[in-house]
Amino acid sequence: MGGATNFISGSGGNIRIQSDTFALSASNMILSSSNGGLVLLGGTTYTNASASFSGSGQGKFGNINFDGRSGGSIFTGTTSLTSTTAGFFMSGSGELNFVRANNE
Repeated sequence: MGGATNFISGSGGNIRIQSDTFALSASNMILSSSNGGLVLLGGTTYTNASASFSGSGQGKFGNINFDGRSGGSIFTGTTSLTSTTAGFFMSGSGELNFVRANNE
């Protein structure tokens, strides 16, 4: 179904979709190729999804965040080495920041 460059085809249990633009939206899953790509599971935005992955190297599972940009980092709660928000931040160069609630 479709033309030479934009089509949906299938046979033998396989489905092939080729399109200049492809968007799939469901109640709990979003796949997008815009801005480098984005996958959202369990929500409709990067921040409210249960799991998110972006084409820029960022991702999260629940409250644990991963950022593959600028040397990489893993964090939850706090978002930097100097933050006083409760949580932890670990950089790809080995720097750590652990902060307890109320900065205790």
